[in-house]
Amino acid sequence: MAMLERVSITPMALDTDKGSQEISWVPVSRSKPVPKVPHIFFDDGEPWLAANAYALHKLDSVVGSDIKTVASNTGTSALNNSGRF
Repeated sequence: MAMLERVSITPMALDTDKGSQEISWVPVSRSKPVPKVPHIFFDDGEPWLAANAYALHKLDSVVGSDIKTVASNTGTSALNNSGRF
């Protein structure tokens, strides 16, 4: 069984500073955290990577990042109050 949680996502970008040998991510300038993004986990706590990547892709493609549209398009709006399916 899987569990649905809503998480806040802060848009990030890869830091392409050529002077550094380390890979790092930095917040995208002028972007706000997106609240209530559906994120699905298995009972053992591992995230469902494919489903979560799909939800993030949908979020990216929705004009204005309307989370209600993302939840509707991913089928997570139909879940019961327990967040389990």
